[in-house]
Amino acid sequence: MILISGATGLIGGLVTRALVSQGVRPRVLLRRQAAASDPQWAGTDPVIGDFDAPESLDGPLDGIEAVLLVSPSTPDMVDRKSTRLNSSH
Repeated sequence: MILISGATGLIGGLVTRALVSQGVRPRVLLRRQAAASDPQWAGTDPVIGDFDAPESLDGPLDGIEAVLLVSPSTPDMVDRKSTRLNSSH
């Protein structure tokens, strides 16, 4: 299973749609529960989680073999995201 972070943005959205069109059902990480019911996520496995709340990533990371991590560019981006992923699993 592939997890896509940033699926609501341009790059993550393009990759998500491309995977779905190829018959792949990616897991998309969303921050808000209300977003999960949006029809745009048909063909995906939407899950709720937030890199600012590492405990929220345990379930979304179960069974994940690959991650496409798309996030805003910030000076601490690599440290924050990799620390969160490593502390969750």
